[in-house]
Amino acid sequence: MIPVKIVDHQKQIDFSYDDQVADALFVGVGESLDLKLDELASIYTFNRVILGNNRPTETNATDPYAYSNHRFEYTVLRHGIVNYTLYLYENDQLVAEVALGYRIQYEQHHPSWNELTSENFVSALSSMPDGRFYLTEDIDLTHQRVQIPRFSGVIVNPEGFVIRGVNAIDHSTTQGIFKVLDEAQIDGLIIEDALIDLEGFDPGTTTMVAGVLASEAYDSIITNTHVEGTITGAKYGTIGGLVGASYGSVYRYVSFEGTISAQGAYIGGLLGFHSGFMIERYPDRDPLITPINVIEHAYVNAQLIGTTYAMVGGLISVYDGQTHIRHAYVTGLFERGDAFYGISYVTVGNRFYTGSRDSTYQDIYVDDTLEVVDQISTDGDLVIFVDRSELMGGVELLGLERFIFLEGAFPRLPYWRIGS
Repeated sequence: MIPVKIVDHQKQIDFSYDDQVADALFVGVGESLDLKLDELASIYTFNRVILGNNRPTETNATDPYAYSNHRFEYTVLRHGIVNYTLYLYENDQLVAEVALGYRIQYEQHHPSWNELTSENFVSALSSMPDGRFYLTEDIDLTHQRVQIPRFSGVIVNPEGFVIRGVNAIDHSTTQGIFKVLDEAQIDGLIIEDALIDLEGFDPGTTTMVAGVLASEAYDSIITNTHVEGTITGAKYGTIGGLVGASYGSVYRYVSFEGTISAQGAYIGGLLGFHSGFMIERYPDRDPLITPINVIEHAYVNAQLIGTTYAMVGGLISVYDGQTHIRHAYVTGLFERGDAFYGISYVTVGNRFYTGSRDSTYQDIYVDDTLEVVDQISTDGDLVIFVDRSELMGGVELLGLERFIFLEGAFPRLPYWRIGS
């Protein structure tokens, strides 16, 4: 039961236990603070949250202990002992004060967060693949051939800086800022002006795996990430706007805007391929008890062009069971390029594995001008076809409440600085 105090006839919820440092909860830098918002939402009506005591009283008071994204999810930014209070508001009216109690914030693996700049972006991420990083400026990669071999740490972008100028890696069958994300946590990245131009490159018998953010992602969590760019000229591989091939990973509040053109490839607006588990990597894992893999609060507004035996999916090209897709929409333009055979176009993706590890779908909208069919299920329609004027009408659609709806524009996710 949630402990409740009555103070001046106003309920105050107390999560602070005995309110002593000895009883404090430990939380690591880079981890999320548990604000118990789901429990609070069952008691109060509120639309704004302020975390009190988030700034110290010493001279560096401008450096918060934790930062929040637009959904009031706080991530611990630095070490310290903090006695937090949570203030719930409905518009400008204070609804309740919640005593969260003490948190001992510690840095388990590294003494501090590491700054990322244009100058050290590649070297720092490559040399400290388990590190915790935050962007301190806009990152310009225009004149660099960038690929981080493997990353398993944390990257956050609390100030909403932009990464620009992602280029193709010469003569490589793996394309993306990261070759492999392995149990990584990526939050808040905004990537613009990416151009992965593979015209003239023949991978031979090797499969191409390409995504602007990463070639491959394993058991990673990618949130609040937006990509704008172009991938063109790819042949015989797995191509996604964000990630080429994904295994056991979670994607929340993600989007892609741009163009993908490929021949003989799996082409997905977000992911080229997505699998719930990897029997090769986890030989003892029961294939019927796999991680819950979620793609939610997502959109694709892209030109997807497939030629010669391409398989195109609005969100994912191909995926297996136990993938839960919800609160998303797809628009743009699907083209058949210069070939008119062997090409499959579907709304969400091509599901190749069903059975007891089945997937679920909820509140997925598709622009009916795409003229594609719903092939995600044999059980009936699981997506909602809407006229483009409905998407751009400025009226909120059921299930897309987290999006921003403005008349004359496609719905957007409220990332920092995007659309500002």
